[in-house]
Parts: sequence; C-alpha cells; structure tokens
Amino acid sequence: MGQVEGPIDGCLKDRGCAPAIAAGSTSQTSARPPAAELAGRLGGAKELLVDRTGRAADRLHSHGSTLRSRARLAYDDRVTRAARVALALLVLPAAGCGASYADATFSPLCGSAAPFKLLALGEGEMLSYRGVSRVGDRYYIEIADDTHPYMTTRTYSVGLCGEDPRIVASGPLRPVYALPAWPDQPLACAGPSDVFDSELVALDPLGERAPEVVIEQGCSNAFHTEVASGLVVTWVPPDEPWYGSARYFPYSEGDGPAFLPEVGLGEVSVDWSENAVNMVAFGDDILYIRSRPSDIYVIASDLYRRSLSDLSEVMLAADATAFAATSTHLLYRRPGAVVLRDRMSGSESIIDEADVSNRCLELHEREAIVHHTAGSGECDFGGGVVVDLERGLRFEVADGRRPLRLMDDGRWLVMTRSNQALSVDLERGEERLLADEVAGSWYAFQIDDEGLVARKFPDRRGWPVALIPLDGSEAEILARRSTENFQRIADGRVVTMVEESDLVVVERGTLREHLIDHGVLEMSGGAAMVEVEPDLIAYQVVDGERRGIYLADLGAPADG
Repeated sequence: MGQVEGPIDGCLKDRGCAPAIAAGSTSQTSARPPAAELAGRLGGAKELLVDRTGRAADRLHSHGSTLRSRARLAYDDRVTRAARVALALLVLPAAGCGASYADATFSPLCGSAAPFKLLALGEGEMLSYRGVSRVGDRYYIEIADDTHPYMTTRTYSVGLCGEDPRIVASGPLRPVYALPAWPDQPLACAGPSDVFDSELVALDPLGERAPEVVIEQGCSNAFHTEVASGLVVTWVPPDEPWYGSARYFPYSEGDGPAFLPEVGLGEVSVDWSENAVNMVAFGDDILYIRSRPSDIYVIASDLYRRSLSDLSEVMLAADATAFAATSTHLLYRRPGAVVLRDRMSGSESIIDEADVSNRCLELHEREAIVHHTAGSGECDFGGGVVVDLERGLRFEVADGRRPLRLMDDGRWLVMTRSNQALSVDLERGEERLLADEVAGSWYAFQIDDEGLVARKFPDRRGWPVALIPLDGSEAEILARRSTENFQRIADGRVVTMVEESDLVVVERGTLREHLIDHGVLEMSGGAAMVEVEPDLIAYQVVDGERRGIYLADLGAPADG
C-alpha cells in the first residue's frame, strides 16, 4: 500500500463556476488543449484502451466467466465509442458560467435543483469504473489515470455536498463498500486486481491514518459471503483454481472494524469455469460443495450445510456437483439427474437428466429453471426444463428457446434464438408474441420487478429500449435510442448517452429526452453513470473548466 497523502484543505463551496481544488493537481485547467494535441492523445489513449480492454477480456476468457461473451461483443463498440467521444469533445463549445442544463428537471440537492460538481478532476484523470459510492455521511471517489482507466491511483472522500475533500488512499484500491455490522466504516481491497494476496483494509474517512489491514489475503482471488454474524472468505490458490480454503471471520463487539480470530472451515469446491465459489448463506447457515477423492481418476463432491453458530456440518446430498437454493427449495445436480427438493418437507423428485453446470441452474421463489446448453456450452438457447413451484407443474422448453421467468398470469416469458420475446402457456401449448427484433443474447437482458428490459434492433432513430412486462401485457418502449450501456434508474426511466457525449433521461410514455449534461465521458467498462442512491446519479464531465465528477438528483420527473 502506498503512502497515504495528507488531508486536503478547502471545500467546494460554490456549485457554479467558482474555482475548485482539482484532484491530483495544484491548479484548475482553464483552457482546452489545442486540437492537434488532443488528437495526438486520442491515438495513444485508444491504443492503451485496446490493450487494456483486450487484456481484461483475455482474463475473463481464461477464467471461463459467463461474462466473456459480453466482453468480446462490447469490446469493439467500447473502443470505437471512446474514440468518437474524445473526437466530439474537440468541437464542443466551451462551457462556462453561462452554460445551462437544458430541460431536465432535478430535485433540490445541496441548495440547488441542478447537477453540481462533487470533485474537480485534474488533466489526465478520470473516474474509475463505477468508482463513486456512499458510506455513512461521505462519498468515496476512485480516480484513475486516463492511460490506465481500469486501475485506481487515488481515492478521495468528500462530504455529501462536496465539502472537505480528503485523500484516503493512494495506489490501487477497489471498490469501497461497508458491511452491515459497520455501516459507516468504509472497507476496500488494496492492491491491483491481478495480485492474488491483496488485503481487505479499513479506510479512515478523513485520511488522517493509513489504511488498516483487517483481513490478510482477503481480496483478489478471494470470494466474500456475508452471514449474519460475520464474513466467510474463500481464498483460491491461483495455481489450483478448482478448490478454495474457506475461513470464517466473526464480527467482534464494538465500533470496529475488527473480527474475532478466524475459524478455518476447510476446503470448498470452486466452479473454475466461472471463477466463482458457489456458496449460499441463510442467516448463519452456509451451503456449499466440497470435493472428495473417490478413485485415482475421479473427484467426487457432496453438498453440505454448515451452521456457523456451532460449526456443525450436515451432508445434504451426496455426489452433488452443482446447486441453487432458496429458503424453501433446493435444486442440485448429481450424475444423471437434476433433483428438486422441498426444504420444508424434505421430499424431492428428479426433474431432469441433463448434464449441466452450476450456471445453468436457476431457483427463484416461484420457479425453478434448468437451462440446457446449445452446442457452445453456454446456457443460452438450448431449451430446458421449468417447474412452477406453487402449482407443482413441470414443463419442457424446446431447443432454440431460453425460459426466463414465470409471469404473474401463470405463463412463461421465453426468448427465442430468432430474437423474439414470447408469452407461453406451457400447459396448453399456446404462445403470444410480446416483442420481436429484441437485440443481444441472454446475458444482455435485464429482468426486474416489472419485466424484461432489452434493446431492440435499430430503426432510423437508433436502438430502442423495450420493457416486456411480467404480467403478460403489451411491450412498452422506454427509449427511442440508446447505447449498449443504458441504465434504468429506480423510478423506471432510462438514462443513456446520445449524440456522442450528451447524457439524457427519457420520460416514460412521451419518450421525450431530457438533457442531464453534456461533455460526459463514459467510465472504463462503458457505463455512463453510477446510481449511488435511488434516482441520484454520479457521472464525469471532461469539458474544459467543467471537468469533474458531478451529482444529479433525478427524483423529480419532468412534465411531458
């Protein structure tokens, strides 16, 4: 961990164009560099972005993550879009005190119903991926160098209106969060993501003390499972990624952050194809799979439940290789069978015989889904088996389709390989088209309480965003155009980039676009903003003197 710099004196008092302290620089840049210089930077930046993004995609691929396909599809578009944004900024008009925020309507925030600059950025600095979070009464902002946008170089904390900015850590750090036991204490992982023994550290909110190590080997190749009484950390050796060493860290009494001495829980199995530990917590009980040698050629595994209150361990299923669980049901695979168990009664039945991995099992409160693979090995459009848990009915889904969710009317939301969203009555064999020309594959979908949200194939305006409701009603268009990394905020509206560097929020029904801000640059990873609280977003502007991190409260919908 690098030396922590001292606190920064001063406060961002004026939310207009008053001078503000630039993160990592001694003066605020007042003029945009000449076009030739910025174009030269663009060439180098694009090469670096290509290199960084390519290496990130390669790491995902090497772990077999289910995100690898999305990384490959988004790669070219992200690099091209970053280049377009940088070029667009060459011709943006200079923004000063006379700049307005067009027609977006904002809720009052820190005395003004408009976006305000939370922290100024120095030249060459940018916001790290989703690098704004709130812990207690301060925001934590992770800053990266624009030549290495995936690596945080320093972390700031500021008051809720940008006051009292402090550097709380220097060097790689990610991400800042809090545990339920200490909601006001910021924690983070110290060290680069490719270091396999980085530490979980506690940050001093005012930066007066260096980050304090609370768990050694607590990050990077470690997976956290929060339980009621503490934290379970499973560390995976980089040279043997098929098992991990689980350690239980009980919370200590007091203000913390501190843990009682760790309790070793032994080895647990790792789904190395996903680079993930399949561990599920219910209160102080954890469910996990543990491997055992069966003969010289085969490694078998069993499913266990362990109580962390008395450390007792019970085998739930022998020869289990994958599972999903809720408080009421258990879905697991053993050789030649996928089994569904009612955890209340203990009764179970075989619902499928497919050889599937952990990522192909889904279990929700109302339904169980087994996805079959379709040649590629991914759980995409190979059909499968679904169970309506409330009615106890099992159905098969044909190849070329992917079941997504049981809808409120008892029908199933199903996507097809030909980009259609269907409402299917599997009991009667009836189906209804909800939307066609839905773009992307299954990993690009968003499913929330209202339904499936996805982009449709572009028309003359761009890529529309559609909502396919779970109640079986007609699809609703949420936006006429969008980028790949559009986001839905808490009130259901879409926020997206348009016209290269304009950030807009789209009203439902009218589909009118309301400009939030211009000169906005997407973060590393492609997201344009972070929703730090419901309807409260953070984003970065790189437009001349306005360069910085901004907050905007979108909690007041615009009129028509």
